[in-house]
Amino acid sequence: MTGGSFEGDPAQLRDFMARLEGVSANARAIAEDMIEGLRPNTSWYGIDDEYAQSAGPQYKRTIETLVETLGALGQAVEGINAGRRAEIYKITGTSNWAQEQVAELQGKTDEIGNEHSGGGRGH
Repeated sequence: MTGGSFEGDPAQLRDFMARLEGVSANARAIAEDMIEGLRPNTSWYGIDDEYAQSAGPQYKRTIETLVETLGALGQAVEGINAGRRAEIYKITGTSNWAQEQVAELQGKTDEIGNEHSGGGRGH
């Protein structure tokens, strides 16, 4: 907001959205890379001893939570972008409406000038 007026810039919003889409894609890629990277070591805690029975489920829950968190981050970013799309729609809709109103009023102003040309009323 500058000088008491608001100006929505769809181009800046689209740029912001593109950067957010990159964040969302990176979050998904991190989760996928992490799962793939950990796959060879999924049984690092052992198989059937006491430690494996204790550490294994906790390890699996930790990985699941991390993957869910990264997925939620991606969904949050997608939600933010949905809101930005709605903003762009409103900004462009309002701008188009205002331009149509100005054009209509300009046309009426031109008509008023044409009606009274030629020396005044009733001549």
